[in-house]
Amino acid sequence: MVVIAGYEVDKYILPPTVTHRNRARSVVYALDGTAKEDRLGSSKKMLTLPFALLPASVWENLRTALQELEITVSGNVGRCTVSGKYRMYGNDLPTPVLYVDNGSYICQPFSVTLEEI
Repeated sequence: MVVIAGYEVDKYILPPTVTHRNRARSVVYALDGTAKEDRLGSSKKMLTLPFALLPASVWENLRTALQELEITVSGNVGRCTVSGKYRMYGNDLPTPVLYVDNGSYICQPFSVTLEEI
């Protein structure tokens, strides 16, 4: 179960993925053109949530929550715990409107990537 800012999103998402990235890295190039990568710090989680079709009311609540600087996420993905503080990766919120029906709209599938703080 995955909860974002108090909203349970399990019934709206396809299986999420969790990847680990280093918090910082540097690359040093030698005179002969070879590169040496130096990884610094521990790893952080990148959580990708692919959303399926969802009603506009759910998207409005999620969009408001995703615009915050710190997003509280709790739950598990497989055997990996994803609880903690996250932020949007890339700063671009999608505009997933599929169609409008009598003043309400239905959202098309889209994905959101969150980065652990």
